[in-house]
Amino acid sequence: MAAMNVAQLRAMDDAYTRLILRNGEELTQSIASGTLTPNGTNNTITVPMRAVGLCRGFIVKVTASFTNTAANAAAFTNIGAANLISNFTLTDLDNYQRINTAGYHMNALNTAKEGFPFGAALLSTAMDSPVKYGNNMSVIAGTVPAISSGTAGTITMYYYVPLAYGKHDLRGALFTGVTNATGYLAFTFNPTPYVAKTGADPTLAVYTDNVGGSAAVIVQGACTYNVYQCYIDQLPKYTSGAAAGAPILPPLSIRTQYRLFNTSLQGVTANQDFPIPFSNFQDFLSATIVYDQNGTLNAGTDISAFKLLAANTLQF
Repeated sequence: MAAMNVAQLRAMDDAYTRLILRNGEELTQSIASGTLTPNGTNNTITVPMRAVGLCRGFIVKVTASFTNTAANAAAFTNIGAANLISNFTLTDLDNYQRINTAGYHMNALNTAKEGFPFGAALLSTAMDSPVKYGNNMSVIAGTVPAISSGTAGTITMYYYVPLAYGKHDLRGALFTGVTNATGYLAFTFNPTPYVAKTGADPTLAVYTDNVGGSAAVIVQGACTYNVYQCYIDQLPKYTSGAAAGAPILPPLSIRTQYRLFNTSLQGVTANQDFPIPFSNFQDFLSATIVYDQNGTLNAGTDISAFKLLAANTLQF
């Protein structure tokens, strides 16, 4: 049989993707849960992937309690609860690292894909509907606006960690129904969830005090976590030929890595363009930028323009 060209492979990939989405069973299965008392060095949970189906991603739920031992009330930073997890790392079956990024990046990506703040709801008072839509059930939630001195607060945070690009786009999906390899999802509870308002950068913290001081908000007791694997089971199978009985998989999508990474860049000079290079031979789907002006996050007025350049000269 003659080798397929790229157009034929893409057509096959699209056809197989539609077949899988139409006939496969979409499942969300609990694969890990437990408790951890973060101590600054023992903050990371590593969860092996369940060896079943075509994996699309993971839901991670974390809950943490804080007690304010400071004299001042403790309030959320600008990024707040999204900083509860400081890092997600996902290693696939071939030991390639597909994800190595911060919790706030994951939350920003979830929000961009949903087109709405991830895990949020409109306040019923902001709508004119006589039906009580809105925040009837807290999903992502935290003690707001502040934790008073000597009292406790709790945060519940959800993240979706993707392997596949989208619900109907299986690029990056990983067939985990194997017996000779294991992939892992690891996430790290923020080792410094609190910083003082004066003399510290609150950008990557969860809480800061309202006035300023050096006393700390400490994590009280254990944090809990629940991890769910989202995958497609009961995949259609070949019925004849040498591959009879094997699952049908989209050939290009499973050869694609959907990668999420985070890097820190410094040395921005006022009134000059600051280039952020993109590596060659990759397809870039998005970029998320947090601009930290010496610990100050404002409405974006420090940046006059963003430019997207090709070959260093052509501006889109």
